[in-house]
Amino acid sequence: MLSSLSFSSMQQNFHVIPRPPPQVGHSGSDQPGPVVFGRRAASIHYPSEPPRLHLPVPFGRRGPSLCPIGEPNRPLQNSFDTFRPRVPHPATWSQSSYPKQNPSGLPSPIQRIPVEILGEIFASFLQEPQTGLYFDPFSSSLRSMKYSNTSPIILGHICHYWRRICLLMPTLWSSIAVHIPKASHIPVIQLWLDRAANCPLALMLSQSTSPVLAELEATNQILSLFLTRAHLWRHIKFKFSHGLGQGAPLLNLPETPLLESVHVDMPAGDRDPGSIDKFWRHIHSLPTLRKVDWGRLSCFRELRNDVPWGQLTWIDMPRINGSAELEQLLGTLQQCQELVELECETNMLVEPSIPALFVTLPKLRRLKITFRGQIDPAPFMKHLTFPSLTSLDISQCFTSSNPRLMHWLDGLLDRSACQLKELYLTDGQLGEDEFLRFLSSRGAQHLVNFKMFLRKFTDRTAEALTFNHETKAVLLPNLQALQLPKCYTSNGSVFKMVSSRLPVLKTARIFDSPSVRAFDLPALQRLVSAGSDLHMTVISILDGKIVEWRLR
Repeated sequence: MLSSLSFSSMQQNFHVIPRPPPQVGHSGSDQPGPVVFGRRAASIHYPSEPPRLHLPVPFGRRGPSLCPIGEPNRPLQNSFDTFRPRVPHPATWSQSSYPKQNPSGLPSPIQRIPVEILGEIFASFLQEPQTGLYFDPFSSSLRSMKYSNTSPIILGHICHYWRRICLLMPTLWSSIAVHIPKASHIPVIQLWLDRAANCPLALMLSQSTSPVLAELEATNQILSLFLTRAHLWRHIKFKFSHGLGQGAPLLNLPETPLLESVHVDMPAGDRDPGSIDKFWRHIHSLPTLRKVDWGRLSCFRELRNDVPWGQLTWIDMPRINGSAELEQLLGTLQQCQELVELECETNMLVEPSIPALFVTLPKLRRLKITFRGQIDPAPFMKHLTFPSLTSLDISQCFTSSNPRLMHWLDGLLDRSACQLKELYLTDGQLGEDEFLRFLSSRGAQHLVNFKMFLRKFTDRTAEALTFNHETKAVLLPNLQALQLPKCYTSNGSVFKMVSSRLPVLKTARIFDSPSVRAFDLPALQRLVSAGSDLHMTVISILDGKIVEWRLR
């Protein structure tokens, strides 16, 4: 939302912003000098911070959180190392450098936005991922979210009024993501935590793949700083590439009465397994715990007996290998009646022998599952029923031949009697005939969001998805967002399919390929330029990096 503001126009036309209104915590009676909003804003020197005023959270928002962390297809981000705001002495202000007051005497339009709405805009800006799919794992950063390029510090650099609003809203500072810790991050993190006041915190910290000594020392110092606010933790995600060792700050965890979501990924061969077990026993004893991910540690250990399965709403299960572990997984899932989201992975090399144990998860809405090995998932999936399922993410990497999808997915949707709204399908060996049968199946007709990562997309599939204006027949009639794999189509097939589904279709993403570059992409660009309400994105590979660009 914030990105839609025309900064170029603001640079050309300076606006005068009067003193902030009383409702945002400003006091005093003398009329201060105006503050320039525009090109000179970056050089304005601000006085010391005003006293923090604890405003109510706008519209019930908790503020930015780390929930989107860890989702697939992460966007491109540029390196944004932390920086410290420049706060020179107020004596350097020059009243004569400001433009004259607005002749009308009215506040500028941006000044008239209610504080509550401005807070909503700021919160949305901080949670918006940067355009693109690629995340640079070698770039050290301090942001509000890992896969974003923003922080509330940026908002404070726009103008004095926005800076004041940011300082009066602690929720804007309650989410911190540190990637590749550095010593220079520490004072900024301390300032960030101070400005968050008593808001529940969402904290993320991740190391590089091969951390040097300075990074390890910075990691421990930042963890110690985080632990001073352990009583405010709500979501934590810590990923360590190096063993913590004895005496690590995280292994002596204080009380965490608000903690709901925990993702701690540490090497399985850590030198102090007893302390790690003590850490997880503390986590599992929390009555507030709802989401848990054990990271790489779960790949080498069996399901723990102290996990409070009955209270969890989100779980990333360890990889399942063999019939015995499948049976154990079914028994565990039977205890998870509050489960809303589930991620799991199976690796079957031989046909499993599973007893007559059938599991229904009445509240499960999102399932992400990966099938590996040599055996298809039908013998396992026939034991499961999800009446509330709306989102399904399938990655099929097993080697058995057809059928691969319909013989188990159609049965799952029919048995669950659910309305599937989102489907992310990855299968490099799925045949076109079987895929078309799925598109015409009853369970697929409720789809609103469909992303496919298949071997190829041909004219035959494009024609099946094209709306027939004569018969008024169309597959997936409610589809609003569509992502296509690499296309092997003739000129115009993709354009015809996309344009025929307007105006219901709102978003389309397509991989760049020679078959669409010559005709379809230029035609789609003309369609968008003519005012069509279509968000069209093209995905390309540049210098080995996956990036995306939008047609305008």
